[in-house]
Amino acid sequence: FGRKKWILISPDQVQYLKGGKTGNEIVYDLRNYDKNLYKNIDKIKPIVIEQDQFEIVFVPSGWYHMVINLTEVISINHNWGNAFNIHLMFDFLVSEFDLVEREI
Repeated sequence: FGRKKWILISPDQVQYLKGGKTGNEIVYDLRNYDKNLYKNIDKIKPIVIEQDQFEIVFVPSGWYHMVINLTEVISINHNWGNAFNIHLMFDFLVSEFDLVEREI
């Protein structure tokens, strides 16, 4: 149900999304950012697609993506671990476990 616009950026271009106050922050919204803090965004060559209802979009591991709902949308997402991101998932789960233990 609904339509979405996807902006996909390959891993070799993610470096151009970095900036911000630390110089290493990834831009949150490609439609609205401070051009003085994110100076290299003009270098990216995104893949832009529009997804209609009943269509599936596959986002490869490591690809930055931003999704804009063009209409009201119902969406089902599935994320999984693989060789590209398993170390990131492990680190995240360990840090969350520590937080949960502290709360208990």
